[in-house]
Amino acid sequence: MILDALENYTDEHAVNTAAPERIGFAISPLLRFWGANVVGDISRPTCLAYSASRNRSDSTIRRELGVLRAAIKHDHKMGRLTRVPHVWLPKKPEGKSVWLTRSEAASLLWAAKSEPRVRLYLPLFILLGLYTGARKEAILSLRWPQVSF
Repeated sequence: MILDALENYTDEHAVNTAAPERIGFAISPLLRFWGANVVGDISRPTCLAYSASRNRSDSTIRRELGVLRAAIKHDHKMGRLTRVPHVWLPKKPEGKSVWLTRSEAASLLWAAKSEPRVRLYLPLFILLGLYTGARKEAILSLRWPQVSF
């Protein structure tokens, strides 16, 4: 049953991820729709029916059905399933490109410098992010031997 695969995935995999609550947000609606079905019921038409029943954006449906696919693959890897059905996913939407203007970046830096409760390195952190486009983890893991002026 799909219910079993989702529970196994939650118990055996999700608890070891950095953000298990994100998987939980996807599993709740999946259980409401798929819970009583068997894995063999997964097909493009049933995935489309799930999408229609959710009435959410394609990116949300894609994320939720991606969790279903991961749960099925996990059960297959653990030897509980003999085959993995194809889980249809909506087309991946284009990423959002939002850039700060110079005045927005200046306002952000000014606010970081003038807020008494923040650490002194926050403006430097913001500048590194603005100039390099690096993610938070990359900036925080940066070491002096990696810096070249």
